[in-house]
Amino acid sequence: MGAPLVLQGGPRRLSVRGGALIVEQQGEPVRSLRPEDVEEVHAFGDVELTCAARRALLHHGIDVVFHTRDGRVQGRLCSAESPAGERRLAQVRCVLETPRRLAVARAIVAGKIRNQHVGLTRVQRQVRSEPLADALATLRAMASAAGSAPDLERLLGIEGYASRAYFAALGEGLRNPLFSFTGRNRRPPRDPVNAVLSFLYTLLCQRTGQAARTAGLDPYVGFLHEAGRGREACAFDLAEAWRPVVDALAFGLFNRRQLSPEDFEDPGVDLAKVSESPEEAPPPPDPSVRPVYLGPVGRSVVLTAWARRLGERAWCPEREGRFPLEDLMRIEAQALARAATEPQPDFHPYAWR
Repeated sequence: MGAPLVLQGGPRRLSVRGGALIVEQQGEPVRSLRPEDVEEVHAFGDVELTCAARRALLHHGIDVVFHTRDGRVQGRLCSAESPAGERRLAQVRCVLETPRRLAVARAIVAGKIRNQHVGLTRVQRQVRSEPLADALATLRAMASAAGSAPDLERLLGIEGYASRAYFAALGEGLRNPLFSFTGRNRRPPRDPVNAVLSFLYTLLCQRTGQAARTAGLDPYVGFLHEAGRGREACAFDLAEAWRPVVDALAFGLFNRRQLSPEDFEDPGVDLAKVSESPEEAPPPPDPSVRPVYLGPVGRSVVLTAWARRLGERAWCPEREGRFPLEDLMRIEAQALARAATEPQPDFHPYAWR
């Protein structure tokens, strides 16, 4: 498995010479890489890809993700999607049939809550506290309730209640005195921990969207999340069970002191003008609060850790073997595509252990 190539910090140009990818700055080569050593490319700011570079990247199946300065995805250059149109039709039919859609949505929410429980159980091995014990009890109850939710509205309420309990206790796992975490905030993030969580969630949804396309699913048609303009609802569905895994990765970076306060920046963006989703309104502006984003060094640290985590292996009951997490995401998307064709969908998201 290759490593991510991060292009940032001023004008950059990616070209090809002698079969190698060449990173240039102001016309001068600063780095040379073999395509097989590059897992994907992340471009921030002023980045140019030559025609030869684009052809080489597509030939080797290397995706390019274009980000804004604050880490939001603007677009992608990726290989051709699956031509399995019949799977997209089956997906739409399943979403339009309320009982079948609800069965899949229940599985997604229950799987996410169970993984949240696993994440807090791991925290409890290091820290014993009443908030953790209360949150774990709540998550157990909510996982059970999700499996029998009578409708989508009730299911979303269960998910929201579980997430509030989870994030209220998650801060118990932060052991770096230079940082604090009092709960989830976003659009935009207002502290370093939330900045890392938001960036990692963006990377996660980019991966699950890619997995959905490869499996022949329409990433914009979801089972739990409503389809909307510019909203990859199915990618969000597939990401839910993985979010607690991402949370553990983020907290690990802080606890191991791989990130310092100098790795974050305040770009001076007005809260009233920033939103993660074009269809969701940002929170009311607060003059005393400024958004916080990862700086260039911090982004490189997080991207490297993310690539390493994706390459780690975990058990897959369906295939009775251990596979890299990036493969498990694709396997999960394929399972969702199959479930969409069943009269009684039987879908099991990734179960963290």
